[in-house]
Amino acid sequence: MSLKKTVGRVAATLVVPVLVAWGLCGCSTTTGPSGTDTESDVPDTVPDAVMVLPDGAVVPPDTGFPEVRCPGDGGCPAEAWAGELPVGPDLPREGGKLGDACTANGECLSGFCVPSDIGYICTDVCIDDCPEGWDCKGVAFSDPDTLFVCLPDMETTCARTGVCVAGEVASETCGKCGKRDRTCKENCQWGEWSNCFGEGTCTAGDSESEGCGNCGSRARTCSEACLWNEWEECQGEGICTQGVVENQGCGNCGSQTRTCTAKCDWSEWGSCQGSGICVPGASESTACGNCGTTLRLCTDACQWSDWAECANEGVCTPGAKESVVCGKCGNQTRSCTDLCEWSQWGSCEGQGQCLPDETEYEDCGKCGKRGRTCTGQCAWGAWGQCQDEGGCSPGDKQTEACGKCGTRERTCTDQCGWSPWGACTGEGVCSPNQMESTACGNCGTKYRFCSDQCTWGPFGNCSGEGDCPPGTTKPCNNCGTQTCSAGCAWSSCVLGKMDGYEENDSEGQSYALPGITDAAGDTQTVIASINPAYDPDWFKIHIDDTSFHSIDPKFTLSVPSGQTYKLCITYKCDSGKTFSACQNISGANAISVGVGDCESIWQGDDDSGTAFIQVNPISSGSCSDYTLKVEA
Repeated sequence: MSLKKTVGRVAATLVVPVLVAWGLCGCSTTTGPSGTDTESDVPDTVPDAVMVLPDGAVVPPDTGFPEVRCPGDGGCPAEAWAGELPVGPDLPREGGKLGDACTANGECLSGFCVPSDIGYICTDVCIDDCPEGWDCKGVAFSDPDTLFVCLPDMETTCARTGVCVAGEVASETCGKCGKRDRTCKENCQWGEWSNCFGEGTCTAGDSESEGCGNCGSRARTCSEACLWNEWEECQGEGICTQGVVENQGCGNCGSQTRTCTAKCDWSEWGSCQGSGICVPGASESTACGNCGTTLRLCTDACQWSDWAECANEGVCTPGAKESVVCGKCGNQTRSCTDLCEWSQWGSCEGQGQCLPDETEYEDCGKCGKRGRTCTGQCAWGAWGQCQDEGGCSPGDKQTEACGKCGTRERTCTDQCGWSPWGACTGEGVCSPNQMESTACGNCGTKYRFCSDQCTWGPFGNCSGEGDCPPGTTKPCNNCGTQTCSAGCAWSSCVLGKMDGYEENDSEGQSYALPGITDAAGDTQTVIASINPAYDPDWFKIHIDDTSFHSIDPKFTLSVPSGQTYKLCITYKCDSGKTFSACQNISGANAISVGVGDCESIWQGDDDSGTAFIQVNPISSGSCSDYTLKVEA
């Protein structure tokens, strides 16, 4: 940059309004040339000494006497004030020197207590004769005049109130294993902390769980690197799948069910529904007519069929009698036998067969008993119904289905009761409609069913498979890796190595690099990478135009082999002008931006500004680093 005179710099600042120095010091009310009272509204205390204030308006000290004005060009020497101020018993005889702290104009020899980058200080009026470390700066005095006073330059400000070295960068950890930094500004005060970058996906030590399998659960924990560890094995699984319903036969043609509960355990079997009244294939008979017999069978629906027609009847009804008068009671009789046939006529006797109301019993039916009573005519009455019969006839046999398509048998005993069922024989390997499953493929399941003949059918197709075999991996998103979980599902992409400048994906998120000047050898170098794929990087850097140097910002980019990145530069001058340039780069190349027109020589010819740098991958990016060098 070309050399600029101090006067030129001062002239460029004359139009900037500032605070009234004596007013800021909390001075009393004074009457100016217009005769109008002016009251200070500034706090009595002096602001923080490191506060940076712009150049400000300055008025005469608060003396209580009429204002003395000096010409606008060339400033106003302190002697002009001293010669006009009367000496009184209430006025100070001596005050602070240049740079001494003050709280009121009366504390300064010059009568000027003004705000500066190092707090409120005493100062002197000047032309271009300030001591080393001080600049002569113009301030508004009384419109349109200008007053020039000595104010500390940046080096003096840093020496007195600085807390850091300009351009210094400090870092600290933050968030989820992330990092943030801040840069020391030109006035040796720390700038704001940057956003936290480079964070992981979780907080170290945290844990989380999720459901798996049959009502089971599994957990995982966050590592010290703020990344999730692999899921643990599924624990606490039940014995069935929630909501599945299982059926089985019961009773006579009935069925009952049970359901897998929300805890993946089987419920109790329900009550037997739809049961019939008999065993399929069973039969029963009963007497009918004249010693006849009728039969009915138990159907496949476990219900009795209608009675068949009466068969094998005799010629009379058992117990029926025919008589003629003779013998006892004047009768000779014959009786219808149990076979429904007439007996021979009995002898005719004077006495009857029995005594009136006498009763006798005999065996009948299925181990039952029946009785008869002698009538008033000394003859036996008809046999009564057979009572207390058993459930079967001795020697009868009965069979039924059992187990897995097997059969069993029982026999009627001499007491007309059924014996216990025998062992089940002829069984198959499974029960009809029984289901069996087995694992297959990627966490899938296949099933087979038992046939009506109690044999297993073939396994069906594999269903419910996942995306991958457990433990396999595949690349993702440029430098990342995905791993197949125990549940046959791909994990989220682990991005792998990332540079320390993220998130800097837009101009508003530009990573601030330490500033440089246009002095030879003053450079900044960045080593970064494009990860994840196609993720742009933004940086910004302030470049100062210093005396005796010519500013010519240059940006050199070296990209990994096989990659093409687009380098774009937007240079925003401090004066408000903007210059831009873009170029696709494969290998290494540089962009220079001409910024000589930021300001004209009449404006101070200061070409300082901020460069916004965008590295935008045309190809997907690379796990290898690129290098960006900035110089001016």
